[in-house]
Amino acid sequence: MLSVTDYAAIRGASLSLNDLFKEHITDDPDATLNGIPVDLRSPRELEIVVMTNALSVWLYRVVLQPDLVNQPGRRISPSETQRRSTQLQLHYLITPMHPNPLTQHTLMGRAIQVVRDHAQLGGSSLRGALAGTSTTMKLSLEMSGTAEQNTLWWSLQSQHRAAVSLIVEGVGIDSHQAPAAGPPALSRHSGYAQIVGVT
Repeated sequence: MLSVTDYAAIRGASLSLNDLFKEHITDDPDATLNGIPVDLRSPRELEIVVMTNALSVWLYRVVLQPDLVNQPGRRISPSETQRRSTQLQLHYLITPMHPNPLTQHTLMGRAIQVVRDHAQLGGSSLRGALAGTSTTMKLSLEMSGTAEQNTLWWSLQSQHRAAVSLIVEGVGIDSHQAPAAGPPALSRHSGYAQIVGVT
């Protein structure tokens, strides 16, 4: 289902992801994972504040969801149509940070497992502006090439780290303008003709 949310939808998506990873990492009874915080800042920002123990869940790219760009507005009454919402595709970089490389590997494996086990996030799992809406966040891992990864780390001016890209779809921002007025189409006529020859 498409979301019915306002401009705080992106914030709600990030809060939802933060709590998802917190539940399955920070609050996990496994001694290797328990207590490791989830942080929405970039790896570079965490390096600057000398935070070496965290799972960075950093939103680095926001684009229009290509298959829903021309999605028509929802009819809310016989004479009104809700204005078209802006459906988004959010890209997050998931980076485990820890002094022990084996703990980094454990964090990475757990993060991948959490994403695959929660490919759809909705209902009581949503936070912020998404809570209580019909939104279903769709989570998937993105296969990014070496060149793209290198460019991303170069732009961060940070050392290259093992990381995975997470794509979130199903998040939309509704228009704040009043619904559009106009009667629905009451009938439709179509026809066809046979081509009998070409000159």
